[in-house]
Amino acid sequence: MAFPTDFKIDEIVAFACGRIAQTLEDRLSPWTDIVERRVSYQHGLICTIRKALSKWMGARGIQCFAQDPAYTTIDYELLKMHAITTIDDPEGFLMIDDTTLVISMAPNIPVKGIIANTAQPAMIYRSNILATQFLDSSYSRTEFPHDPDNFKDVAMYTKLGS
Repeated sequence: MAFPTDFKIDEIVAFACGRIAQTLEDRLSPWTDIVERRVSYQHGLICTIRKALSKWMGARGIQCFAQDPAYTTIDYELLKMHAITTIDDPEGFLMIDDTTLVISMAPNIPVKGIIANTAQPAMIYRSNILATQFLDSSYSRTEFPHDPDNFKDVAMYTKLGS
């Protein structure tokens, strides 16, 4: 994967990664194990990407934000322990600029459509379903390592140089 010469990430904004602290209702679902694992992996990905980018770019202080209306007080505390700031809608969308990395795996909101009309982030990690002209014309696509149990059909989109 090649990056444009002016490639820079200052913040990571993740959307709809899911509730970490499962409720009793969640535990009764037949999908509990799968959902719980995917939620954990998605939040872990935020920390892993921050660490890798900080090391690769020599950057310090890449800020991480997560927006999900399902978060509970326990989620807020857990994320805070990992230097991930929770934010409310629409704050995450308003933060996106050309130095933002967006993570949006399987949201129940039209993240791609919203960011296509507001900003062009430096990089997008998202479910690889129905790539659009916006992504195909402005971004290079790299398949995420195959891991169907935890990251189903994910691709990384890197903004093409100007």
